[in-house]
Amino acid sequence: MTLSDVQLQNIHQELQAQLVWRTSQLDELKAQVEYEGADRQTALADLAATDRVIAEIGQSLERLADGTYGVCLDCGVQVPFDRLKIRPLARFCMTCQLRNEMR
Repeated sequence: MTLSDVQLQNIHQELQAQLVWRTSQLDELKAQVEYEGADRQTALADLAATDRVIAEIGQSLERLADGTYGVCLDCGVQVPFDRLKIRPLARFCMTCQLRNEMR
């Protein structure tokens, strides 16, 4: 079962909102890293994590644009909308996600 246009639009809006929020967060973290009194190690770790999430959002938006969003990257089945609604960055169905976590 493929995702409807309404579902895809919903996901697209959510990803765009996350991108705006994470980009703002990234700017704040960069300012913290530059501030001498900040815990530099923690700020750098947070900066790297936020940068990774921004990259994941970009990849999800690319998959939306090319029509492959919502398809499990391991087995190729459609990831249920309920999972994508909760975790728009999900790249795997639950079976493959659990298998990947056990590796």
